[in-house]
Order: sequence, then C-alpha cells, then structure tokens
Amino acid sequence: MTQAEFNARVQSIAGEEFGIPACPAGMALLKAFADGYPRSFEFLRPEDFINLDREAFYGIQKWEMFAEHILNCPNCNKSDEANDGKTQHLGNQRQDED
Repeated sequence: MTQAEFNARVQSIAGEEFGIPACPAGMALLKAFADGYPRSFEFLRPEDFINLDREAFYGIQKWEMFAEHILNCPNCNKSDEANDGKTQHLGNQRQDED
C-alpha cells in the first residue's frame, strides 16, 4: 500500500468529526498493520480506534502493537491544532491526566 493510499484510507476512516488518529509513531504502526493486513485495514471503522480490542483483530500482532502504543503514548489521544482542535479518539479507555 502506498503512503498516498494509506493517507486516503485513514482520512476516510477519520472523516470530518474524528480527526487524525495518532502521533507519527502510532501512524507508522498503523501503516505497518495496513501493509501486513490490507484486507483487515479496509474494514477499520472509527469505533475500532475506541475499542482497540475488537475481536476481528484479535491475535494480529501488528494491530496489537499499534493498540499498545496508543494506550501508552503520551502524544496520542490529544487535540491536534492542525485538525482544528478536533479530539483524537484513539484508545479512549485510557485515563489521561492533563
């Protein structure tokens, strides 16, 4: 999958309300998932970034690496000025202390 294809798909998942889902390292992990499992990547929905342990992706190491990063990264799950302050919704089950 080219970077342009990846970016287009991420934007289609994110839509107008969702915002870009992760920091650059998180996006690199998501790209690795997309490259390794393109069919699974095609089925991602915005809710999958909130419920990171969705059964459909259970046992896929590249998804689990991405999910682990999202849940632990201090740079993920923050508002992004480049996205008009939209809140990033990845891994909302994590308790942020701002």
